[in-house]
Amino acid sequence: MQLDNFIDFAVSEKANFGMCLKVAMVKHDVSNIDVANYFGVLPQQVIRWKHKPEFNIAQLKEMSEFFRITPSTFVSYGYEKQ
Repeated sequence: MQLDNFIDFAVSEKANFGMCLKVAMVKHDVSNIDVANYFGVLPQQVIRWKHKPEFNIAQLKEMSEFFRITPSTFVSYGYEKQ
């Protein structure tokens, strides 16, 4: 399945980007500062991303690369029980 199909799936199933990011950060033991440093933003921006509901294909690709996981794995984190 291609990356565009993952976005369609995420949007149609109401996956939440912020939730996916939060779970990925916990699973991979990554801090706001780690993410901020990698992407060249302030930690406050990472906090905003963690509250962002909608997906962006570029961000999905970048986050998947950062965590060294597939886009489908990143999206699946939004469906895991806390």
